[in-house]
Amino acid sequence: MHQYIRLFLYLFSDELDDQPAPMSGMTTHGYSTTDKLLSTDPVRWLISKQSFDGTWILSDDEIRILTNQSLNGKLQSTITTNSNALTTAFAIAYLETKQQNQRDLWSTLVDKARKQLINYGLSQNDIQSLINEFQTQLNA
Repeated sequence: MHQYIRLFLYLFSDELDDQPAPMSGMTTHGYSTTDKLLSTDPVRWLISKQSFDGTWILSDDEIRILTNQSLNGKLQSTITTNSNALTTAFAIAYLETKQQNQRDLWSTLVDKARKQLINYGLSQNDIQSLINEFQTQLNA
């Protein structure tokens, strides 16, 4: 229960806002509010991007901004071609690799995402192999 309260407070805190937040989709100085959150607090941004079913549906541009690198084009794997499964596994890999220090904020979301990957027809071994592929790319 404590973990959910902390997650709620984290999501709805105004610590990042130095002024009233513009309406979603509006831009400030050429950057959308989403871009600002993505570059300043990627964990909070990923938490807000997770779909109700547990998937993360991310664009190539969002992945590029999140990782500060180009991952040789689109996410690909021999394990699955399902783009939602690929971006969900990538988000898990990113959180587990790059955001370990905030694990208490995202661990339940990752558990939900892993369950959704099973719903996509992936075995536990496939899921871990897919995540490992992306972790290797993130550490390169």
